[in-house]
Amino acid sequence: MRACWWSFIFSDKRSASDYSVDQTLIGLSMIMTFFLMQPVGAAIYKDAVVPFQEGKITAVDAIVRGGVPMRQFMSHYVREKDAALFLEIAKEPRPANINDLSFRVLLPAYILSELKAGFQIGAVLFLPFLVVDMVVASITTSVGMMQLRLSSYPHRSSFCCFLWWMAGTFS
Repeated sequence: MRACWWSFIFSDKRSASDYSVDQTLIGLSMIMTFFLMQPVGAAIYKDAVVPFQEGKITAVDAIVRGGVPMRQFMSHYVREKDAALFLEIAKEPRPANINDLSFRVLLPAYILSELKAGFQIGAVLFLPFLVVDMVVASITTSVGMMQLRLSSYPHRSSFCCFLWWMAGTFS
């Protein structure tokens, strides 16, 4: 099986430009995920899986024990505004501590927090390229080297509106 996988990956690959960008990004994201989540996985294995395999605890106890490291990890990175939003949607009372949130509230709040952080990082990385693109386009247009009409490049204005919305939402 392993040989089939490697032959699929390396079939007809002659240079670095022949490799798929998707495969590279997925591989890098998996490596980073394993690196970041290794302490949580090790704690779940030690506290829940090993005692369950030895017959010391039941399956329900193993699930509860395994949820503790996940809860600590997610509650460390969840934003309070996102947790409050999902508490309101779920119509649950506000807990005294963020570690007391139910998984029903904590999991979507954590996902939303990470998505917001990802979009903010993406916008910050993309913004300088957008500015350079606008400057180059205006310079080349002013000297008569018309490359693209503004009407054929509509995502500039929509992206500026998106950035304006994000600045008001996340600040």
